[in-house]
Amino acid sequence: MRVALAWVRFAVIQVISLIATIVGWVLLIPFCCARAWEVCASTLEPTRTIDRWRWKPLNSVFGNPEDGVSGKGALVWNESGNRVAYMPEAWDPWRAYLWSAWRNSADNLKYVFAWKGGPFRRWERGNWYCQAGWNASGFPVISGGRK
Repeated sequence: MRVALAWVRFAVIQVISLIATIVGWVLLIPFCCARAWEVCASTLEPTRTIDRWRWKPLNSVFGNPEDGVSGKGALVWNESGNRVAYMPEAWDPWRAYLWSAWRNSADNLKYVFAWKGGPFRRWERGNWYCQAGWNASGFPVISGGRK
């Protein structure tokens, strides 16, 4: 029964995250266009400079304590397996919108809904996988693709 309730909780979290993502597609447009972020230190790597939304309530859902909200300080993996800057030549508002509304939509919710030791399942078939639940870091995840 407890496991079943955990999966119901997971489903509710996924619905909340989906709604937040869709809201963010529209809500973040004026904030990105206004460059409404400010420089701050990363809460996960204090020696690293990132940015956060100036309007604090946005950070509770659309914040990103790892890489910031504008994407300017974000590092992503390239095809060679190296970490590189995210869209370094892009117009700042466009990069911020793609980063916060699309690539990392509602990113801070993973911290809000974190649960170390929550149920997690991974299914594999050939070169394909699907996974759902709380990963080893305690973050809710649902994903799939090629290994």
